[in-house]
Amino acid sequence: MPKENITSFNFRLNLDNEQHLRVYKIFHNLNVDIHKSKNQFIVDALDFYIRSFEEEDFSLMKKTQRQIRKRLQNDGEGKAIDHRGKATHRLVG
Repeated sequence: MPKENITSFNFRLNLDNEQHLRVYKIFHNLNVDIHKSKNQFIVDALDFYIRSFEEEDFSLMKKTQRQIRKRLQNDGEGKAIDHRGKATHRLVG
């Protein structure tokens, strides 16, 4: 029976893609004497990357909050907002 506090993700690499090949080589030859495990290496790498952006670009909740704030701010300015929360043009009226 699977543990409720454990989840897993799969990803695939295309070895014809230079970036994927570079990741594969590092991951395949990872020194587990230095890194606790391949799993922890991926978690550390993703966490470092996410923190470098202060999690803003990765959270759907924060994205939605930003879009709502922009819409509220732009409503008073007469700007139309597209599906990404970006001002598209000024409304006439």
